Amino acid sequence: MAANRIRDNAGSNHLFLAATAHLHHADRRNRRRSLFAQTLDAAGRYCGLALYLGDHPALQFRQSANLASLRYRCLYGCFGQIQTLAYSASIALLVTQQHYTRAESMVSAVGYSGAIFSPILAGSLYPAIGLEGIIAIDLITFAAAFFTLIVSRIPQPANVESDTVESTWQSLTFGFRYIFSRPGLVAMVIAFTLFAIPGDIGKALYNPMILARSNGDAQVLGMVTTAAGIGGIVGALILGIWGGFRRRIHGMLIGFAASGFFKIILGIGQTPIAWAAAHFLATLPVPMFYSSSNAIWYAKVPPKLQGRVLAADQMIGLVVGSIAP
Repeated sequence: MAANRIRDNAGSNHLFLAATAHLHHADRRNRRRSLFAQTLDAAGRYCGLALYLGDHPALQFRQSANLASLRYRCLYGCFGQIQTLAYSASIALLVTQQHYTRAESMVSAVGYSGAIFSPILAGSLYPAIGLEGIIAIDLITFAAAFFTLIVSRIPQPANVESDTVESTWQSLTFGFRYIFSRPGLVAMVIAFTLFAIPGDIGKALYNPMILARSNGDAQVLGMVTTAAGIGGIVGALILGIWGGFRRRIHGMLIGFAASGFFKIILGIGQTPIAWAAAHFLATLPVPMFYSSSNAIWYAKVPPKLQGRVLAADQMIGLVVGSIAP
């Protein structure tokens, strides 16, 4: 447990540092190169971690393995944050405005799919091909990602440089000043903050709650968690086909209300079926409110400024996330 706390705290700190760096350089850095850099860094550090575990097989499933991989996770999280922000700031240049919500729903579908199927595949393949085989598959996926970046055209926003010379402090605070000078964006930040704080508290509580009510049955917890992941995938697919509400703010607010209502049902439920159904229905609208919210940001912020503004919004989210347990 101590190793997990150290790892999670260090990972959060590196995400914070990455977001801070992006506040200054986001719109000046070539976004395609940022994606290349993260992919190469992740592959290189993954190889280093694999070589270390290969030389120390006894550590592979012990707590010390978590500490051994701490540096890898921290740096991967740092570069991964840069990749996430560079990708997010590129969506408005890759798709037309009417498809912003659909594009974000695809991101949600990929995230939920990975969370569900990756552990299942790893558990199924490890006995057959071992750690070396798992690492080989992962490196193949890195190669596929790198090749995709090579053949893809990722536009760079025009007129990134300003005629006005900014100090470092002005550049770092630009995103925050941009947000707080626009009441609509401030309202978005407040709404998400008011939803995120109780939501993060619920995330910290629902696992121990289910284990306590099921006499420590890990299979029940796994079933409920899987149901939540499936709900996210289904919600993302529905949104991708439908395209969301014409007024995106309706999608965000209705998603908040629906997800919060079913989380209340999850809290008062007393049976595994009730927990699984409630968690499925609570996660179903999550892609809708995330995708609708992000689509509003893409539509309201000019592409040449999105890097720093989205980094500021991400920084606010990290601070809010650190408040909840």
